[in-house]
Amino acid sequence: MKKWTAFLSNLMMWFICPVALAGWMSWSVLMYWDSNHTLFDSGWVSADNKQDRTITIKHSLPSAPTEVTMWFSPSPNGEPEYLLNWSWSADLSGNPVTIAANRSSVTLNIYKGVPLHGVWDPLSGWHQFSAGYFRVIAR
Repeated sequence: MKKWTAFLSNLMMWFICPVALAGWMSWSVLMYWDSNHTLFDSGWVSADNKQDRTITIKHSLPSAPTEVTMWFSPSPNGEPEYLLNWSWSADLSGNPVTIAANRSSVTLNIYKGVPLHGVWDPLSGWHQFSAGYFRVIAR
């Protein structure tokens, strides 16, 4: 029974999905859960690109995060939400330009010269936002 308890207490779950990139199929890890590690979720943090700025999000982790996942949404309730990835130029996909992390915070650097964020849809093309919300999930 002790072996099963130890196994279950260290259980890790990975959610993996296929991602098509330029005609190639690859795999992307979307979420990671480990019962022995703290997970930080910032909730939705308001942002805009009216001026060059830094958004500092304080986290509750015991050290600098080793894994960070970021999301963008044009609405405060997170619907729809878009995983941040930069496979396109900054003038299309936008901010944050730089993401930094240390033992107390995650910092997003926003450049006013590009959209706050841009998303592409095959039916309607590019949608670019000058205001919206970022969410940081880290461990």
